[in-house]
Amino acid sequence: MTVSISRMDIRYYLSTIASADDASSRGQLTGYYTGSGDPSGRWYGKGIAALGFEDEALVPEYAAIAIYEEAKNPNNGKRLGKAPIKETEAPEGAKTASGRPTSKKRKPVAGFDLTFSAPKSVSVLWAVADNSTQARIHAAHQEAVRKTLSWAEENIIQTRAGDSGVVRVAANGIIASLFDHFDSRAGDPQLHTHAVIANRVQRASDGAWVTLDSYGLHKAVVTISEMYNNILFDELAQRVQAEAEQRDPLMQVLRNKEVPEHNRRMELADVPDELIAEFSQRTMSIENRTDELVKEWKAAHGTRPDEDQILKFRRQATLETREDKPGLKLPLAQRMSQWRIRTLKAGYHPEEIISRATGHSITYYNKAAFTDKAITEIASEVLERTISKHPTFTRYNLLASAHRLTADIRFSSLEEREHFANQLVDCALNAAVELTPDRYNLPGLSQEGLNLRGTSVFDRDEEQEYTTVEVLEREADLMAGVTSDTTRTYAKNVEKAMHDLQMHTSDAGHHLAPDQLATAHAVITSNKSISAIIGPAGTGKTSTLAGLRTAWEAQQGKDSIIGLAPSAAAAAVLGKELGISTENTAKWIYESVGEGAMHRAEQYMKLKKKITHLD
Repeated sequence: MTVSISRMDIRYYLSTIASADDASSRGQLTGYYTGSGDPSGRWYGKGIAALGFEDEALVPEYAAIAIYEEAKNPNNGKRLGKAPIKETEAPEGAKTASGRPTSKKRKPVAGFDLTFSAPKSVSVLWAVADNSTQARIHAAHQEAVRKTLSWAEENIIQTRAGDSGVVRVAANGIIASLFDHFDSRAGDPQLHTHAVIANRVQRASDGAWVTLDSYGLHKAVVTISEMYNNILFDELAQRVQAEAEQRDPLMQVLRNKEVPEHNRRMELADVPDELIAEFSQRTMSIENRTDELVKEWKAAHGTRPDEDQILKFRRQATLETREDKPGLKLPLAQRMSQWRIRTLKAGYHPEEIISRATGHSITYYNKAAFTDKAITEIASEVLERTISKHPTFTRYNLLASAHRLTADIRFSSLEEREHFANQLVDCALNAAVELTPDRYNLPGLSQEGLNLRGTSVFDRDEEQEYTTVEVLEREADLMAGVTSDTTRTYAKNVEKAMHDLQMHTSDAGHHLAPDQLATAHAVITSNKSISAIIGPAGTGKTSTLAGLRTAWEAQQGKDSIIGLAPSAAAAAVLGKELGISTENTAKWIYESVGEGAMHRAEQYMKLKKKITHLD
C-alpha cells in the first residue's frame, strides 16, 4: 500500500528535523542538503486558520506539542475541546476504528499518521537525478500529497455527535503537519511524507472543538492510496514527461516467485527492476525472512501455509527485520552521493536513466474522450475486479478499483480524473444491489443540518454495502446445496468408510489423527450436497482432504475428484498437496451438469478471474 495509516508520536517527527533547515518554501530542497536530518514540518489544512497559523508555514515545536499532546491552542493556551483521556483499561470486546481487536490498554489518540510513500521507481529516479529534475520530482510528490489530502477534507473528514456518535457532522477541515522524509530505515532512497493529522477538528455547525471521526478515514485509506498514486503519475507526466506502466510483482520478476495477480504494480517506464531491487533492501529482507518462516512451517506441518498464514508471516517478518532509525542522518547531499555510487556499481549510469525515463510524449485524456459504451464496459470491469475481492462492497471499494484500473491513463487535472472515476463508480452501482438502503431518505431531511454531502446525517456512506445479482444467485445455489440431499455410496456403509479412511497414510507415513478421521468420516458419509471443513491454519485441513481423496477414489475410481480453488496460488497448492487431477474439467462439468449450468460455470470462472485453475 502506498498510503498507510497509524498512530503518531509528534516528538519523533520533530526529532528528525535537519539542523540546517532554512528552505524558504516547500518546493525548495537546497536548504536540506547540508543539514543532518529532514525538513521541518509545514502546516496544512483548512483547520489551521482558526489557530492563527498560515498554510505551508513552518511548524514550531512548541505549537506541535501543544496541539498534538495537550489538545490546546498554542497561541492562547485554551483547550481544543475536552482534555485527552487518560490511559485506562479497555472494555472487553473493544475494537479499533478499522474493526480490529484493540489492546488491553485504552490510550489517548493524539492524531493519525497518513504516510504517503512514492513508488520505488519514483524514489530511484529522484535519487539519481540532477538538481533540476530532482526538484521537479519532489514537487510532483508534494503536490500529489496535498491534492489527495484536499480531496479527503472535502469527502471524508467529519466528526460525530449524539448518543454513541449516531449523527455525522461536518468539520471545518483538518489540522495537519507535513513532514518530508527521503530514505528508508535501511538507508535506501524512499521519498515519503508523513501527514500528521490532529485528532481535533472544529465542528462546522457551532464551532466547537471535537475529535475527528477516524472510522471513515480508516475505511477510505485504500482509496486515498490509489488516488495519490494516480495524481503523482499525472504530476510527473506534466513536470518531467515520465510515463507510468504496469509491471509484475518485483519478487516474481527477480525470483520467478509465485505472487497473487492483484499485486501488480505501477512503476515509471525505463527505471530498471534490478535497480529498484538494489534500493529495496528493506523489502528484500522482509521477503527473505518470510520465505524462511514458510519453509519452517512446511517442515513442521508437511504442507505449504495458506495465504492468510503467509500474510501473518510477512507481518512477523516486517517486525523482526525492522531496524532502528539511525541516531544521526548524514546530510542529504552525502546520501545522494552514496546512492549514485551504488547505481554505478549496479551497472547503471544516472544520466542514461534520466534520459530514458523522462521526456516521453504523453497522451492525456478527459471526460469527453470516453463514450457511454466505453464507460459502461470499463465500469463493468471495475465491478468485476471489486467483487473478486469483496463479495459485498462499499462505494470506497469501487472507487479504489476505479483508480487502480485507470492508473496507466493520464489526466491533465484532478477534476477530470475525479469526474471520470465517479462516472465509473456510479455506473457500476447501477448494476449492483444495495444491501443497506438509506433509512432516512425523506424530503424533509434536505434541510440544513440533516444532510451531509447529499446523504442523511444518520446514514454512513462508508457503511453502505452493495453486492450483485450474480453473487446473490451463487449464494442461493450454495444454500440450496447445503440443505439438499444426494446419494453417496459411503452413506450406506459407514463401516467401510471408516476402514478406508483408516488405511490412508501420508507420504511421511502418518495416519489421520482422531479429529481428522472423525471429520473426514462425517463428510464422506453425509448425504448433503455440500459439506464444509473449517479450522485455523495448521490444524490439518489439507491432510484431512488427502484422506478423503484416498477413500473416495477407493470407491469411485482414480481422477473422480475435481479440484476447485479461488486463486491460482491456492489451486497450485491444492493440486500439489492432494495430487488431484484436474484435466478436462470443463468437459466434466458440461457432461455432468448440462449446458445451462455449464454456461453459469463459465460466467463464474470469468467473474472470478479463472477461479478454476488446472494444475
